[in-house]
Amino acid sequence: MQSSADISEISLAGVIFDFDGTLFESMYVWDTVFHDYLKKHNIPAKEDLNKKAFTMSLSEAVSWFKEEYMIEDSIEKINEDLYSYITYQYEHVVMPRAGVLELLESMKQQGIKMAVASASRKHELMLAINRLGIADYFEVVLSVEDVKRGKKYPDIFDIARTHLGTRLVDTWVFEDSYFAMKTAKTRGYKVLAVKDSLSADREQEIREVADVYIDSFEHLKTRYMKAHDEVSPYVNVKSVVSIAGSDSSGGAGIQADLKTFMAHAVFGQSVITSVTAQNTLGVQGVADVPPHFIATQIDSVFQDIHPDAVKIGMLSNPEIIKVVAQKLLEHKAKHIVLDPVLVATSGSALIQKEAIELLISELLPLAEVITPNIYEAEILSGFVIKSKDDMLKAAKQIRRTTDAVIMIKGGHLEGRADDLVLDGERIYWLEAPRVDNENTHGTGCSLSSAIASNLARGDEVLEAIKGAKNYVYGAIEAGLDIGTKRGPLDHLYQYR
Repeated sequence: MQSSADISEISLAGVIFDFDGTLFESMYVWDTVFHDYLKKHNIPAKEDLNKKAFTMSLSEAVSWFKEEYMIEDSIEKINEDLYSYITYQYEHVVMPRAGVLELLESMKQQGIKMAVASASRKHELMLAINRLGIADYFEVVLSVEDVKRGKKYPDIFDIARTHLGTRLVDTWVFEDSYFAMKTAKTRGYKVLAVKDSLSADREQEIREVADVYIDSFEHLKTRYMKAHDEVSPYVNVKSVVSIAGSDSSGGAGIQADLKTFMAHAVFGQSVITSVTAQNTLGVQGVADVPPHFIATQIDSVFQDIHPDAVKIGMLSNPEIIKVVAQKLLEHKAKHIVLDPVLVATSGSALIQKEAIELLISELLPLAEVITPNIYEAEILSGFVIKSKDDMLKAAKQIRRTTDAVIMIKGGHLEGRADDLVLDGERIYWLEAPRVDNENTHGTGCSLSSAIASNLARGDEVLEAIKGAKNYVYGAIEAGLDIGTKRGPLDHLYQYR
């Protein structure tokens, strides 16, 4: 970890600021708001009140607060009382931390893009920001209410970075909250920790997780910061091509891929290999595109807007697999993510049996990441998978034919949605509870497209996979419910 004394080599294109305690001296509002409510109602506060409340968004904290203190008032009435106090403070009282206004102006002059990502409501944020006249410094001001999830998930940081148009490796998160720092750091962001009196009891932990720790912005010598040259969201826009089948229902295939690309702020291109007639009831028909025309599509894509990453989906017959493999080698394609689409979510077969061996011999060796689900991993490995041990055994077998990172999706195991990532000898388990939502049509397509998008934008492989899993998890958790049977996920849930 660097200190404020040796910060001269920071190189960045974008900064995502926390608001309370980082940009503004407003943590006292949150330190006192629940205590103020309890005092008015003659209810004694417990010692761990703030410690627990600070790990949640305000909406989550209010629900916990009502239950923990057995408060008779409705959630609506509690919110009304709390926000009466909070709104007044933001509209009239809270002020920036020392050095913040100078910092914002310095970063603006250097072309560094800035955003705000806060656990507070946007209404209160904008009251303070507009009162100080600093709104124009920020590309976007986001609240957890915008993304529907708190800072224990990285969504708010990823959406802010989308607005900035910056690469993950060039984007810093400035925070005072230990929990938010851990989230950002796990996602792959660089973290600058700003000392805050309310998090003094975690100072050692904060110093360990942060890349840089400062006492105040007055100690941050911004003249030494090097603004990254590629700060325009358009000058360095990344492109990803999906080579896959079309889904007439719009939930999977090319259609899901393009929606995922859009959600990740990369430019999406497509090579259509098959046209399907399908919906949430199943697959009613498949018509393959002639291999020579697939080759023409690939040439058209690579000879103009050369992709920074490639996602491969449905390739239904041997001739298509051969031509795709040949063309990818010819055009020296990079960051290839292979989703071996063998069976649809509905259970319908999407590939000819004789094409599977060719897929293994021709395409697996070209891939950087391969993302089979349980059923597909069984077919590729020849093993029956009933447990996590079976998943690891299958992944090792698949990797005998490729140097790719193998990600076996565990969504079809009972009770959990834990995914295995095998990167050489390194084994990672990405654990998550199962979302209570049967509408999962297109999850595999969306996951592999999200991985390809993240690789195109500069993420390391494991970070790309983790970010993609978080994205798909949120898209399922959003609870879109359309169609007669298993419907699609909500690809743009972050923007609703």
